[in-house]
Amino acid sequence: MDLPIAALTRTAVFCPVLLICVFVALRLLPRLTPTARHLAIALLLTWLLVLLRALSIQPSSPYETQLWELRNEWNIPSTVASTQLAVLGAISLLAGWLAGLRHRGQSVYLFGFGLLFLFLAWDEYFVVHENIANWDLKYAALGLVVASATLALAWRADKSLRLWWLTILAGLAISASGAILLDSFTYTCETIPSLPSEICRNLYVWEETLEFLGVWLILVAALGIYCAHPPPPTHTRAFRRQAAIYAIPALWLLFLAAVIFSPRIALPVLAQPVTVQFKSDIELLGMSVPKQLDQNSTVLRLQLYTGAQQEDYFWLGYSLHLVEAQDGQSLAQVDIWADRHHSAWILGPEHTSVFLHDYTLPLPAQLEPNRAFYIVLSMWRACSNSQFCMQPVLSSSQPLLSDTQVILGEIALQAPASSGDPPPALARFDNGFALQPVTLPASASAGTSLPITFRWRADSASNEDYGQFLHMQHIESGEWVVYNQPPLGARLPTRLWYSGLDDSETWQLPLPAELAPGGYAISTGLYRNSDKERLPARDTQGAPFTDARISLGTMRVEG
Repeated sequence: MDLPIAALTRTAVFCPVLLICVFVALRLLPRLTPTARHLAIALLLTWLLVLLRALSIQPSSPYETQLWELRNEWNIPSTVASTQLAVLGAISLLAGWLAGLRHRGQSVYLFGFGLLFLFLAWDEYFVVHENIANWDLKYAALGLVVASATLALAWRADKSLRLWWLTILAGLAISASGAILLDSFTYTCETIPSLPSEICRNLYVWEETLEFLGVWLILVAALGIYCAHPPPPTHTRAFRRQAAIYAIPALWLLFLAAVIFSPRIALPVLAQPVTVQFKSDIELLGMSVPKQLDQNSTVLRLQLYTGAQQEDYFWLGYSLHLVEAQDGQSLAQVDIWADRHHSAWILGPEHTSVFLHDYTLPLPAQLEPNRAFYIVLSMWRACSNSQFCMQPVLSSSQPLLSDTQVILGEIALQAPASSGDPPPALARFDNGFALQPVTLPASASAGTSLPITFRWRADSASNEDYGQFLHMQHIESGEWVVYNQPPLGARLPTRLWYSGLDDSETWQLPLPAELAPGGYAISTGLYRNSDKERLPARDTQGAPFTDARISLGTMRVEG
């Protein structure tokens, strides 16, 4: 029983196509110029060929399914549908321009109408509406506004144009019945016991067909309004009008091609190049990852450029984690299916496309400032039994957190700026760091911990790793005790320091039990981790410190 119902459901979809085509052929097409008539017929025939192919094909691979599935985006049916919407938008703009000041109301309407359908053309291919909350209600409200404006123009229009405005109304109704009503009904269809399940599973064929037919009917009407304006007085201008009509679909397809190939062009210019090879021949080619977040940030935005053969890019997904660098705890996570809107489907399944992904990772509300966090990427593929197989990293120019997790970068959340003027610096370093005065305890006991608090400022951002040394020199014997660690500890390496940083860290220095008692001169400074060279520093008068060592004073160690 199911198969005849499925066949009947799919075959019956051609009934409205036939009815509308007969009406248009008898009443509307004869009123168009040959150029406009040819364009309308060409778009309809293209869609019918795509529809027949989509309904008859028996796909042998996920790639072929994606290529012809009417419900999918970024494929042949969506390309044809978005091209028709773009042609309608452009024709409406041209008709509005031709209407000019003589028909100001029509001109304003047609300009708005054209811009709306250009947006819908973009939405049809790139699925913008999925990012709009309650999009179906908003689109329905917008459709009512457009229908009301069309009805008002139809009421006031000349008799010669009234048929076109009424055709637009009919097209809006047919398109809305598919795009909104049937789309919404699909979610509740299978809950109706009296309806065979096969009908519900094939409703999308009706949805896509009615949506296209409605838009095509509106396009024929827009072409009629465009052709109703007086022809240009010269042959050259008439030729330009004809060429403009034929050029519109070609220009839109060139625009889509430019978008599809834009990641390949932008990769060497806008992205940080990386090379991370995952299993299944998926490769991370580049990225754009921020280094700091200001204190008002609620999300982390980044871009990833990946490369893969188009047939390998199915059932693939990404996981992004924000991981605390010190303890490896994941503080935020987002899992996203990989999209394919940069697929160059016409070049075949083995073509290697470059995909650009814009990701947004929500940040936890109580994220601590002035701490280092890793941005970690992992890739997975849907396996059998609703399981997801993590993709091992085969090679990587980036550090790894595990055999499936790549550290894309580090990031720090900036702390709110401190109020008031900072105290005079004890020392200023050549890289823009400043050390505030340090208070030493008068004495300490051997075998205990010596607490010393350092307060640091940064007047410029850093991208280098520096260590801080602290020297204790016995005044009588000259013997040294040396300590080294990052200025703010492991929580915030200096490579993540930002302009305006103001923070402190208390060192707990373990004093050896056998440390000789007596007076000790205490000094400190910074050195580059890469070559161990000390960073020059100056006092409040601008005089350089000898040996780049800043004296902090003296203290006694009790035995």
